[in-house]
Amino acid sequence: MANRVGAARATKPALLARLRALEPTWPVAPAERRWITERQAALLLLKSDTLGPPIPNRVVTELEGITVTESEQLPKGLLGASQAPPLEQRVTIFHELKHVIDGLSAAHARRASHRNQCERSCEHFARAVLVPAAALHADWQAGHRRIPALARRYQVSESLMAARLHELGLGAKAIGARRAFCRAVTRLGRTKSERRSAR
Repeated sequence: MANRVGAARATKPALLARLRALEPTWPVAPAERRWITERQAALLLLKSDTLGPPIPNRVVTELEGITVTESEQLPKGLLGASQAPPLEQRVTIFHELKHVIDGLSAAHARRASHRNQCERSCEHFARAVLVPAAALHADWQAGHRRIPALARRYQVSESLMAARLHELGLGAKAIGARRAFCRAVTRLGRTKSERRSAR
């Protein structure tokens, strides 16, 4: 059975309206888009009283104005998830919620450049909700740095966890770059004789 996420037409829910209000009406740069998406994810989690992992699907299923049902066939106009494994279904539910939040017109979404940007934003939103930045930073500071263990803790795939670590600057490449930067800064502060003796 496929999941479908759709906005209820009869109500004007307060949280959904607040999430939509964070979306600007003018074009934004990719960095701004990521920042807005992070704010939307944080607001959704805050208002659903869910801040730590694993993030339950009820964050969407209990959201006023949103209907998530299981169906063999999806009615026209509703967003859906394929018969995917449970971890992928979790990602898809939050990904599709971002589409509902953005409320894009069909004509707007047909433009390939905008569609790609929109899909990247939806993928980022799903990662940001399922792996909240504050919780992941706290786990990282506590020494939990193995991707498989973090993925199990947050109930996401290892590839999603690796992508989220990279987004937050916590991945292996980011750590290596920070170490190189720190070494360079340390070398700059030394005199020539101190640098020679350090080698």
